[in-house]
Amino acid sequence: MFVRVTARDAAGNERSAVTTGGVPVDLTRPAARVLGVVR
Repeated sequence: MFVRVTARDAAGNERSAVTTGGVPVDLTRPAARVLGVVR
C-alpha cells in the first residue's frame, strides 16, 4: 500500500508527503485475551 498525507494549516499553506515505496499491511485479525482489570 502506498500512503499520501496532505495537511493544511490555518494560513492556507498546504503540504503533501508520499511514501517512496510500498508499506506492508497485515490484514490478519489480531487475537487477545483480557487477563484482568485494574481500577
